[in-house]
Amino acid sequence: MGQTRYFPVFESDDLGAAHDAAQRLLALADTGDVHTTLWADAPERPVLDGLLGILSEPDTPVTISQCGEGTARPGWWELEAMYWSKQGVEAPFLDAAGHLIAAVGWEVAWPEVPELGLPRRDEYSEVQLMLNCAGIYRSQPAVGHRVYVHVKWSIAEGDRRAEWLAEQAGLRMLGPGEIGW
Repeated sequence: MGQTRYFPVFESDDLGAAHDAAQRLLALADTGDVHTTLWADAPERPVLDGLLGILSEPDTPVTISQCGEGTARPGWWELEAMYWSKQGVEAPFLDAAGHLIAAVGWEVAWPEVPELGLPRRDEYSEVQLMLNCAGIYRSQPAVGHRVYVHVKWSIAEGDRRAEWLAEQAGLRMLGPGEIGW
């Protein structure tokens, strides 16, 4: 059992710059078995239905469901599409969903970092690109786009690995880590 700790490492109004920052983090990871998930939220279902035509064929059926009471946006609609071991599936999605509250998550493996005594990490390893929202749950609408890095939640590993990843990607920690998945 475990949990991630996620850290903000990039913010910008420029979606291309945010995607580039996420790609720099992904370049540090083992993405051979990458698991990519796309999410989008909209007040009306037809907006999400319009995204279906631009998505690459996902590995599981796309789900579109209406948010219920007690959620961040009751009555809104949310889309989720999942892909395994496919690179670049997010590009057309970002072009079409850039104005929505949306996200892309890449589950990867973080490399061993011998100089810090950190082992390879095949779980608790993720990069998230959040569009027009803050935090990782799409519950806080915000101006601009954010990139978060997820690492194993531990005092000995989490902060050090996240700082190392950010530095290697030419990024920096923008705030403290928070409990993730």
